[in-house]
Amino acid sequence: PFRNAVRNADSHWPAHRLLAVTDSDLTTGQALADIMLQTLQKYKFDLSKLVGQSYDGAASMSGRHSGVQTIIRKTAPNAHYNHCHSHSSNLVVVKSCQRTQFGRNFFWNFRTIVRYD
Repeated sequence: PFRNAVRNADSHWPAHRLLAVTDSDLTTGQALADIMLQTLQKYKFDLSKLVGQSYDGAASMSGRHSGVQTIIRKTAPNAHYNHCHSHSSNLVVVKSCQRTQFGRNFFWNFRTIVRYD
């Protein structure tokens, strides 16, 4: 599933809102950007006010030539791209846990208790 979320900075406390979870057989930058733009238009977002976008480092998301961030900036030139640092931190934690027997055992047991299917 592909998730679209928006952070509203109009209020004193910015808030993140999940707009949609969308299945897509295509994972190209163009296909994912089309889904995002359609979702934003469906909820009548003024794309001229879009000032930021943040994704993981996958080429289809962050690519300079045909990634989502590049395609979105053609429509919303003020929507500057920043790599999602939370995603990077998560990757570091996962790799660290995989390097120890305790970490591997803990998360194996945890996955058998909690299923995300």
